[in-house]
Amino acid sequence: MKNSMMIVTVLVMGSLLVGCASRQEKRLLAGSSLVGAGYDVKFRAPTDGVVYYYDQKSKRILATHSLNKDELFDASADMYSSKLKMLLGKKASKARLHLYWKASVPHGTYYRYQY
Repeated sequence: MKNSMMIVTVLVMGSLLVGCASRQEKRLLAGSSLVGAGYDVKFRAPTDGVVYYYDQKSKRILATHSLNKDELFDASADMYSSKLKMLLGKKASKARLHLYWKASVPHGTYYRYQY
């Protein structure tokens, strides 16, 4: 329930901040894995990381949330919600909602780059 309330808040705030699909959104989703889809999605984090609730049709990230290992993310979006309709600028029933997961890189991890 707590995450559901947070998603509604993020949806409203996101409507003011998100705008059209950007390079930043593409970079955020790069390297992430599709772990769910639809209006009612639950996901348990296998490691620390971040989930992105994304609308494929509008190419917008609707919500992001950091999760600790074994923490549950529960997204429930009402397809008839006026807030979701305001954010997407169309009927929410046409949205294609996807949940993406990206594991965090542990602190102190270094990568060797080849030039």
